[in-house]
Amino acid sequence: MATKTFTQLTAYASTLAASDEVPIWDASAAAARKMTVANFIANTPNGGLAELGAANVFTANQRVSALVGVNVAPTTGQQLTVLAGSTSTVGMVVDTPASPTANLAEFRNNGTAKFYVNANGAMTALGLNINTGITGGGGEAQGGIYYINASITTSYGTVIASHVFGSLSVTSIKVDLLVALSNNYEGGGLTQDSGIRTVAFTSKTDTPTTTVGSTVVTLQWTQVSGATYKLEAACTGGSGTVVLMSGLAIVKGGVV
Repeated sequence: MATKTFTQLTAYASTLAASDEVPIWDASAAAARKMTVANFIANTPNGGLAELGAANVFTANQRVSALVGVNVAPTTGQQLTVLAGSTSTVGMVVDTPASPTANLAEFRNNGTAKFYVNANGAMTALGLNINTGITGGGGEAQGGIYYINASITTSYGTVIASHVFGSLSVTSIKVDLLVALSNNYEGGGLTQDSGIRTVAFTSKTDTPTTTVGSTVVTLQWTQVSGATYKLEAACTGGSGTVVLMSGLAIVKGGVV
């Protein structure tokens, strides 16, 4: 069956009678024809984008404003959805030439990079929240490692935004804090804690305390939904009203 190249159709465009007509190739008649833009969009599959049966290399910039699905139907709310075609296919690969000078990948919000991987493979993010579940030790458990950077005042504020417990009936929770602290901005900045500071909860409703300098800090778990909770803290006693905390929190919870 005869085919026409884009160059040949472009040459045929000089015979179009109106500015809103486009050239098309009628494969059954082996002839070039024309169609209005409105009819082309209405009668061509995929909303006016002709399907390309052969591999193509585009050398000019392209823009797709619609939702895009690769090997999967586009999903509402997702601009680009990629599904690997088989269990042995990598879902997505980001590659660069040798010795790149730009970042390998960036995730942006309104044009500002929030998470990126530089040319050396180092990751940079505004925050780190790693939640990994563990099962073992004779009971169900759920742990997580979180980076925290909190300003704790006399009103309860968030220390860990989201932690998923392995069971709603969790009865033993420990939060190990490896942090630098400042009590009411005293001492000119944050001071590394002398060791791991452990705060133990007998249940999700327990409200234990820990003392930072002259300030008593109370911690509590607040349900977000289901087994997802956030850890909050407030200055509830002593002479201080503000505690700054920056470092790592390790959450360990289980059914005993």
